[in-house]
Amino acid sequence: MDEPRIDLAPLDVHADRLRFERTVRTLTSAIQAARPSPLLVDLAGWGRFGLAAAAAAAVVAWVAALLEERPPAAAISTAADPVQLVSQWAQADAIPSDGSLYHLAGGTNDR
Repeated sequence: MDEPRIDLAPLDVHADRLRFERTVRTLTSAIQAARPSPLLVDLAGWGRFGLAAAAAAAVVAWVAALLEERPPAAAISTAADPVQLVSQWAQADAIPSDGSLYHLAGGTNDR
């Protein structure tokens, strides 16, 4: 049960030295010639600028939210009688916002 041997000589890159050197030269010259297009370089630069602008806008919004004056939680929940407020909504056929319902239920942002 001897299996025939497989000839792997064609896979030996060092057997034909000239062919190997030619292949390496061709690949290195192709890699050196392949440079990114100026358009891609410009887009990458603008992308960095856009990312920095978005981060700055986020910081400004965060600081503005921290500096915003909010009424105390007790003032929100006791500002109006909940029954009277819901009755007014029903009589006016108004649909309250989610925030109004949340504050009416006594929810606050304080944890």
